[in-house]
Amino acid sequence: MAATDVARNYFAAWNRHDPAGIVATFVEGGLYCDPAAPSGLTGPAIAEYTRRLFAAVPDATFEIVSLDALDENRVAAQWRMRGTSAEGRAIDLPGADFIRVDGNAVRSVQGYFDRRTLNKQLGRDK
Repeated sequence: MAATDVARNYFAAWNRHDPAGIVATFVEGGLYCDPAAPSGLTGPAIAEYTRRLFAAVPDATFEIVSLDALDENRVAAQWRMRGTSAEGRAIDLPGADFIRVDGNAVRSVQGYFDRRTLNKQLGRDK
């Protein structure tokens, strides 16, 4: 499976709101990092993180703006998360993920987005 196909499977699990499915896209011990989880998460911690996101933005969707293989094991993805917060606020957050692939699974994701923008859109900027 091409690295871009692995990345598409990863995003598809996010769009299904499937925490177990997201974890299943990773290799054993695979690492997820982003501005809200800078130390990194693995296994069940990734699932819990995604559950909290889906609770905050129940209809979250990730639109892939661009998805490019950097080489056979690395993918750069630009995305846009859209949805409505549990409090009814519109969410429109651009971001990017750098995904390292190992075989048919994700080895690591390093995500980037503006945490301040997300908190502001969620009404948590006070």
